[in-house]
Amino acid sequence: MPPLHSRPPTLANQQITLGRKGEDIAANYLVQRGFTLLDRNWRCRYGELDLVCAADSDTLVFVEVKTRSTLTCGHPCESVSSRKLERMRHLARLWLSQHSRSWRTVRFDIVGIIVDAAVDLEAVAGADVPTITHLENVI
Repeated sequence: MPPLHSRPPTLANQQITLGRKGEDIAANYLVQRGFTLLDRNWRCRYGELDLVCAADSDTLVFVEVKTRSTLTCGHPCESVSSRKLERMRHLARLWLSQHSRSWRTVRFDIVGIIVDAAVDLEAVAGADVPTITHLENVI
């Protein structure tokens, strides 16, 4: 018998879990490609930046990660609106104002992840590899 305080997972909790899984996958993907992760889930009163990375010693990259378990509502990258990109620019300026290092190039990327939400990719041998789409310099 399950404990009385346990609750069935809600849609909101499942979406948060899926989002975290996607951010983990995106961070690992970028690090494997030589990026250095500088910040993750950086928050201020205006919003959140998913990932902040250095692509090299001169290039800072702000990354929006979108994760989906199906394509029913379209590709994850399609869900990043112009309004979201404008918010990312604003948040990037705030992030930069709190860090003294200067960068020659600043860019904005989107990483779209399609993954089976029911599969724990670390625990299940032979689990389907997620589909990763990396769009560079979207602004």
